[in-house]
Amino acid sequence: MTSQSVALDCIPCGSQATVVSLRHGAEITRRLLELGVTRGTHLTVLGKAPLGDPMFVRIRGCQIAMRIAEAGQISVVKDGVWTLAAVPAGHTVRVTEVLPDTGITSRLLELGVTKGSSIRILGAAPLGDPMTISVRGCQFAIRRHEAENILVELAA
Repeated sequence: MTSQSVALDCIPCGSQATVVSLRHGAEITRRLLELGVTRGTHLTVLGKAPLGDPMFVRIRGCQIAMRIAEAGQISVVKDGVWTLAAVPAGHTVRVTEVLPDTGITSRLLELGVTKGSSIRILGAAPLGDPMTISVRGCQFAIRRHEAENILVELAA
């Protein structure tokens, strides 16, 4: 299982994944938003046409076809790995990776958000941002766009 986000067109057939982001300005973005596909949406890659284009994906019970070029505009992580922003309050997760070069990476590491550390999601502000987390016995708030750079898996 990979812990980094990849383009949807790189996910093998039969795999399940979770949407991390949609590239702004991509043709497919409006269509996917109309289908309710946003960050955190789960999908299954069903297959590809005999010549490789289009590919077929099941999203929210709907089977859709999309061009490989469009699928390349969708960043996903294989299921089992989530961004911290997608985890609901009350869950405890384990960090699998803090994405580099995000501007806040060094601060997160200073606060104890390192690979293997345990994070408990305590709650969020009324509009959902920021969220409150507990790491190594300390509580602090983190913005959702910052939490998107922390890849986690559910703790056993």
